[in-house]
Amino acid sequence: ARLAEYFPDEAVESIPALQRADSGVVVLHPRVQRYWQDPDPTLRSNVAAYLAAVVRRFARPNARGSEQCGSLEAQISFLVRLLLRALDDTASVVRRAICGGIVQLMNVLLDLSSFMGWTLWHEALDAILALQSDSYWRVKAEALGVVGILNFDALRVLEG
Repeated sequence: ARLAEYFPDEAVESIPALQRADSGVVVLHPRVQRYWQDPDPTLRSNVAAYLAAVVRRFARPNARGSEQCGSLEAQISFLVRLLLRALDDTASVVRRAICGGIVQLMNVLLDLSSFMGWTLWHEALDAILALQSDSYWRVKAEALGVVGILNFDALRVLEG
């Protein structure tokens, strides 16, 4: 099932991912939050793919996030860390989907050319490497896929 099936009245690109709570903290939009916490792991995995797509969209040149949610970097940081925390989901399909999303984000994070991008890249790599002890072989294979696409030339430049 694709995410658009769960959001039939809106195109995936137009669904707001974030909003600012009354306390001033950036949170998931209530509609996305409801699906992110749904008991159906297929739905949660689709939301993970959607959130990764939002990060990629935010990382484009001249991108704009949600103005009321603070800086674009803060929004990217919130979403990436949300995905990384969800790597301990009980459903392997969700963990695999997050790995697939992270595959697409690793080089995007390096391209941000900021300390925040570099920090998130390291956090993502550490989280992915921790999946080597996952109980499900397909999750391990997805994690290896992340390591396989890394731009090690950019890594050498950043470390040097």
